[in-house]
Amino acid sequence: ILQGEELVLKNGWYCVKQRGPKELESGVSWEDAKAQENAFFSTETPWCNLGDSISGRVGSEALSSKLGRILSELVSKELPSIEEQVAKQLSEAKASLGKLAPLNVNQPQTEVIRLLQDFSRALVKRIDGVPPIIPDFDLPDQDTPEHPSFGLMNTLNKSYDRFKRRVRMTAPHFKPWSSKREVKEGEVDPMIGIKIDDDILESSSARVFYLDEVMDIAQQSRTREFPGNFPFSVKEAFVTRSTKSWRSLANECFQEVWNHVVDNVNRLIEDQFERYTRGGLKEDVRHMKEVAKTAAQKVEGLVQTEDSPYTQNDHYFYDYREKLLLRYKAAHRKSKSQNAVIQSLQDHDLGRKPQFTEAQTQWQNINNALSSLATIGIPGVKATELIKLLPDDHMGPAFEIMAEVRAYFQVAYKRFSDNVPKQIDNDFVRGITKKEPPEIIERRKELEGRIKRLQAARDRLNEFSKSYDRFLH
Repeated sequence: ILQGEELVLKNGWYCVKQRGPKELESGVSWEDAKAQENAFFSTETPWCNLGDSISGRVGSEALSSKLGRILSELVSKELPSIEEQVAKQLSEAKASLGKLAPLNVNQPQTEVIRLLQDFSRALVKRIDGVPPIIPDFDLPDQDTPEHPSFGLMNTLNKSYDRFKRRVRMTAPHFKPWSSKREVKEGEVDPMIGIKIDDDILESSSARVFYLDEVMDIAQQSRTREFPGNFPFSVKEAFVTRSTKSWRSLANECFQEVWNHVVDNVNRLIEDQFERYTRGGLKEDVRHMKEVAKTAAQKVEGLVQTEDSPYTQNDHYFYDYREKLLLRYKAAHRKSKSQNAVIQSLQDHDLGRKPQFTEAQTQWQNINNALSSLATIGIPGVKATELIKLLPDDHMGPAFEIMAEVRAYFQVAYKRFSDNVPKQIDNDFVRGITKKEPPEIIERRKELEGRIKRLQAARDRLNEFSKSYDRFLH
C-alpha cells in the first residue's frame, strides 16, 4: 500500500479490529471485543462512511462468514473423495482383521466343527464338479488351465483322455502282407481308406507284425494240434505284448490325478484355514495318502485282471473280428495290385448305378452275384462280404489270429480305459470326502459297540421287570 503496488487477492480483502495488548492484559472478553469492533467500524471515519459494496468487508463477522462459505465449498468438493477413502480403508481393515483367528472363541469345539463343515462342503462341491470360469475372449490376461478358476473335474478329464489315448497307442500293429514286399515310391498304404471305428493305423507305437511273420510264429508254436490249428498261447502272446505297458500307464494316470487333486485341495486348505496356521489345524486335515493307497491297490487289481485275455463281451468281439477280417483281407488283395475289385466292392451301392461304362459293368456283375446268392437261398449278403471269398494265399490262420487279437484288444482297451478312471474317481477323488480319519473310525466303532451293549442290557432289564410284575400279581 505504501509503495502504491497492487496485490490481487483470490478472495478479496477484509479488515478487522483485534484486541490490543492492554485489552488482553485487562481480560476483555471476546464478546466485549466484538461489540467494541462493531462500534468502531460504525462510528469512526472513514469506516463508517464506506459504501455498501465495501462495508461488507469490515469486521470479524464478515470475515467469519466468508471463511465459512469457503470451507463449505471445500467440504462439498472433497467430501465424496474423503468418504470413498474412508470406506476403502475400513473395508481393508475389516478384511485384514477377518484373516486373523478369533481372539476369544466362547465355544471352540463348535468353531472347529463349523470350520470342518465349511471345508467339507467346499471340497465336495469341487469334487462333484465345478465348471470352469468361461473366459471373456475379448479381454487379455485370461486365466490359464492351471489357474484355480478352472474346475477340478475339467482338469482330471483331460488326464483321463490322455490315459485313453496312451492305452490306444499300444494296439497290435498288423500289416496283412509279406514283410518282403517292396514298397514303391509314392505308394499309398493299402490300409488307408478302410479304417474302422477308432482303430490305430499310422500312429501306433507298437512293433509292426507282417502277415508272413504272424504265420511263422503260429507254425513254430504248434505241438500236437491238428493241421490248421494253433495253440491259444499264440494269440495270448500277441495280446500280452500290447497290454504289458498298461500298469505303468495306469500308474502315470493316477499320479497325474494325485498331483491335480493335492494341488486343488491345498489351495482350498489355504483359503479355509489361512487364519489357523498355529495349533496344527491347517495340517491335520491332510489325510489323503491313506485314501490314495487303497485306491492304488484297486487300480492294481484292474491291471492284474488284464494279465490274461478274457471277455464275456461276445457280441462286440465277434462284430469287430468280422470287420477286421474283411479289412485285413481287403488290404492284402490291395497289396497284390487288386485294388480295383476291392474298391468296387467297398463302394458298391445297389440303388445307384455308376456313370462310367466300365464301372457300370462291374456294378452289374456284383448285383448279379448278390442276386444269384439270394436265388440259391443265401439272401442279405452285402457286397463288402464278398471280400471273404477272395484268395488268402494259404494265410487263412494268420488272418484269423490277427483279426481275433486286434478285436480282443479293442474290447480290453475300451474296458480298461474306462474302468481305471472310474476306479480312481470313485475310490480316490470321491473317496477323500468319504474317508474318515483313523481316530474317528475307532471312536465310531467304540460308540457303536457301547450302544449295542447298552441296548442289550436295557432289553434284559425290561424282561426282568415284566417277570417281576407277573410274580407280584
